[in-house]
Amino acid sequence: MEANNAGRTEAALTSLYSRKELEQQPPPFFIGERTNTNGSKKFRTHLLENDWNSMVAMAKEQMKTGAHSLDICVAYTGRNEQHDMHELVRRLRTSVDLPLVIDSTNPEVLETAFKLMGGRGLINSVNLEDGEAAAGAVFSLAKRYGAAVICLTIDETGMARTVNDKTCSCRAIIS
Repeated sequence: MEANNAGRTEAALTSLYSRKELEQQPPPFFIGERTNTNGSKKFRTHLLENDWNSMVAMAKEQMKTGAHSLDICVAYTGRNEQHDMHELVRRLRTSVDLPLVIDSTNPEVLETAFKLMGGRGLINSVNLEDGEAAAGAVFSLAKRYGAAVICLTIDETGMARTVNDKTCSCRAIIS
């Protein structure tokens, strides 16, 4: 949260070079999903080939096509997520003029990204799947680094499906 000239507080994300308000006119706030191993086969292939330059090029392309931020996920079975996050964020922080959305549930990976990136980012996909203690560790990191969070209504039993289950999950997250 940052205060504007009128003293009103506005939610925003920042990179080393720019500030993007979460409330866009016209809405919505676009999060580029192509730099995510779960959202792009091409990105995943570049990761498996350790082709960091092509991954940065994909990020730049999303910037050109109107993304307000970039969703960064390098989780892939058999790879070192923390190492991959370090390598990618190290390159993106000075190559791309967009705030980063770090999409990981691993606190060590999140901290690696936030130590490197500069600015105020966002943590994607916080949930209770691994219990309240695990979510608490992520929330502590968010507080330490001034990050915003996107929470999902998932708990130890899976994705909440009914209104009541979703409400209970949300109450557990904010408690």
